Amino acid sequence: MARDSKVLDLNSSYSYLLWCRDFAAASIMATVDGEPAGFITGYMRPGEPGTLMVWQVAVDEAFRGRKLAASML
Repeated sequence: MARDSKVLDLNSSYSYLLWCRDFAAASIMATVDGEPAGFITGYMRPGEPGTLMVWQVAVDEAFRGRKLAASML
């Protein structure tokens, strides 16, 4: 999905796996009818849980216009 966006920096599959494992509390993946529809990767600084740094936001082209990104945030 990041690659298909043509605007996001593409990270390795391994880095996305690490991100999901280590920053799961600040990241989310949306599905529609069981299909991946979008994701947000983020980072919450230790000791400052009220601050979220959003790293990447992507919504599959087929699911755009449904306010999916806003719902994930």
